[in-house]
Amino acid sequence: MSVMLLFGLLIMVVSGFITISFAEICKMNNLSYEPVLIMISGLASMITFTTSVFKVKSIFVGKDLEMLKSMPIKKSSIIGAKITNLYIVELIFSLLILVPCIGVLAYFSKDLKYVWYGIPLMFLSPAVPLIISIFISYSLTDILHLPKPVILLIMAAPFSVGNPPYAHRNALSN
Repeated sequence: MSVMLLFGLLIMVVSGFITISFAEICKMNNLSYEPVLIMISGLASMITFTTSVFKVKSIFVGKDLEMLKSMPIKKSSIIGAKITNLYIVELIFSLLILVPCIGVLAYFSKDLKYVWYGIPLMFLSPAVPLIISIFISYSLTDILHLPKPVILLIMAAPFSVGNPPYAHRNALSN
């Protein structure tokens, strides 16, 4: 538990230092601070996407899902609970990144508008990548249940578009 708290504190300190450095650059050049908030929010979204892509796989496939499906609970309730759990974990991680950013920008700008901009970003920053990774995982789950020759055909199809077989023979003969 103390390792997790230390790791969370480390994330907040690094996020704060990154925001301070970009805010100083904006202050020296008389620029607006909005791009800093957008950039840090994008960073949080990218990190959320990379971590959730690997975690989402367990929502649709897994031993615990098979066990839960045998209980008198609807499958949609099980999947909804798993998605909510994953969203809360990603929200906490996103908050660790965005709260110091919002605090630093509010301090530098002496304005609370970054707090009002940041509150929706804190909740949307993990939601959008999570939705995208759920869509990717759901699509891959459906594809992986197909027979192997069909999977190979799907994987090879993008490489054969616009490249008919034996096209190189005609090019060599001319």
